[in-house]
Amino acid sequence: MPHYSTKRKKRASRAQKHATRGYTRDKRILKHWAARGTHKDYARLRRHADKHSADPPSYILPQTFDELATIDRGRMVSALHDEPHGGSWFMDGLNWLLGRIPASMPWKWISWLSNATKKPWAGDSLTETDSEYAKLLDATYQSDQPELMENWRRLPELDGEYCSAWQSADGHILVAVRGTKPSHGKDLAQDALILTTGHVVNDISRELRRIIDAVPRDKTIDLAAHSLGTSLAVTAYENNPDIYDRVSQTYLYNPAMSPLAIGGNVTEKYEKDPKVRYFISLSDPVSVGDIGNEPPVNAVFRTGNILHPMAEHDIASWYPGTYDQLDVHQTDNTVQVQQNEATESVAATAGSAVRPLGEHSITFGDDFNFDTWEQSLGTIN
Repeated sequence: MPHYSTKRKKRASRAQKHATRGYTRDKRILKHWAARGTHKDYARLRRHADKHSADPPSYILPQTFDELATIDRGRMVSALHDEPHGGSWFMDGLNWLLGRIPASMPWKWISWLSNATKKPWAGDSLTETDSEYAKLLDATYQSDQPELMENWRRLPELDGEYCSAWQSADGHILVAVRGTKPSHGKDLAQDALILTTGHVVNDISRELRRIIDAVPRDKTIDLAAHSLGTSLAVTAYENNPDIYDRVSQTYLYNPAMSPLAIGGNVTEKYEKDPKVRYFISLSDPVSVGDIGNEPPVNAVFRTGNILHPMAEHDIASWYPGTYDQLDVHQTDNTVQVQQNEATESVAATAGSAVRPLGEHSITFGDDFNFDTWEQSLGTIN
């Protein structure tokens, strides 16, 4: 039999399509928009939802406003992440609610979304430097670290438990701070501290200072850190402002964020600093967290692969290809001696301050405080 619709149903259907498609339904755009919202933006959105909770049309499900009444940045990203292609009940309600905001109302967050809808999806772009530093971080994770990685040479004299120093041909230095190695119990204990307190024990200040003291003042130093390494690096900055002052630019890949941290995350403290660049995958449950009170002023947000969230936390996800495809290799002693004679070695200025670790040694650093460590671990219980 033919199917007939009344004029009233047709008008209601057209009204629904118009109301729920006023803004984009592309999850990539919406997740980037959600990450850019400040705490004030979300408080304002919650008030707006409460104002209109009594008059939504029948096709808006009640649980939509239950969710929007308590929405924050982390929950918004999570809700959009769970929506199917093209959206469903949550996206319908969100679009309807956004459509109730007067166009004349000055609201930069909503204006960003409106403008993003009018042009093809572009996303945030990585620079060549961003990808290059991610490669060096990946090399720093390796148990058999290469001496040469593409255009960089490692300075093994300055290797530490978490940090390695890499030098370009013109003497530019990158300090790479690795994150967690699952086989290292100490790393897992630091991760537990991040989960519960948002902070870590200050454990790399001496490593960083040793590298910085070895580098001539006319050379540029950048620092790149990943995961646990981001918390360690920022903690070192907090305890040693002179280290922060000596570093030109800081790159934080997948910064560790815990939504359970009552006192906030230490990685939030530099979000307003343009010298600190954040790299956040919106499909990474470790780094999306609460993202601080304000979105970072210098950030790269990436939608990521929603089917493999933990793969999004891998440092290798920030550069094209795989580690096996990189130009990495060791040098023999003859080549290394020739390089040292031809190029001024940064490490040579370190003198007696450079003390290489033994192949099988474990060090907690000269500045490690066991009383502080035990007190911090006590917070987990």
